Amino acid sequence: MKTRIIHTKFWDDDTVSNLSPTAKYLFIYLFTNHRIGLTGAYEITNRVISFETGLTQSDIDKAKKELSELDRCRFHRNWVFVVNAQRHGGYFGEKLMPAVEKEFYKLPLDIRDTLCIPYPYSSDTTINHKEETIKHNTEIEKDLTEGIDLGEIPF
Repeated sequence: MKTRIIHTKFWDDDTVSNLSPTAKYLFIYLFTNHRIGLTGAYEITNRVISFETGLTQSDIDKAKKELSELDRCRFHRNWVFVVNAQRHGGYFGEKLMPAVEKEFYKLPLDIRDTLCIPYPYSSDTTINHKEETIKHNTEIEKDLTEGIDLGEIPF
């Protein structure tokens, strides 16, 4: 079972305190329902939101617009990205980063790009070590074959 922490300072946030009651309710729902993962991005329909919250389609549309304008949530098709989801109701730390990265790469590329979901690691982290590996393997092969006359090996 997933758990979320809602920090009491949530209510002291200027942006949150200026949200309409419906937008506050939707915002809390979006970062506490069982679909949200470590990245804060997930797929959900307005029909499901309406069923689980009791909000009307009109209420959902207005609240989504309010949250979008304040960049608290980003919406595209049936996808939502809760900006700063970890800050508002999650856990975070170095040990979770591999799981965050794994979940991030499961998201469709167009959704990552459209919703501007940040890459979970800082930009100075190298993710492709192929060049170093090739260089290292070439040096090993050179060391292994040094001094051997390849013409004498029967294969």
